[in-house]
Amino acid sequence: MATKTEDVSAEAVELRREIDNLRGDIGRLTEAVSALLQREIADTGERVREAAGETLNRFSSTAEDIARATRDAAAGAEQRLRSAGSEIERGIERNPLTAVLIAGGIGLILGIMSRR
Repeated sequence: MATKTEDVSAEAVELRREIDNLRGDIGRLTEAVSALLQREIADTGERVREAAGETLNRFSSTAEDIARATRDAAAGAEQRLRSAGSEIERGIERNPLTAVLIAGGIGLILGIMSRR
């Protein structure tokens, strides 16, 4: 018949074996969770890089569109300014006396205004 001490020793050995098994399970679980977290972090980093790249591409495209529109507007304004200048020159050539009288009137008005 087994004595009480032998039963306790057998239970202690069995308990130690179960604790060792639990430690091993916890270690494997910790490794699995760590590997999962590393994969999730890598995936999240990749998604962030992709989103940043897409945002940069959209920003660059928008900046290029704005630059193109600005250049087109400047070219249009320059063309209108040249057309207006040409029209004024043609008007002066057609009516030189009127142009001189208008210029003299403007000079007279500016002279009067500067005296005040």
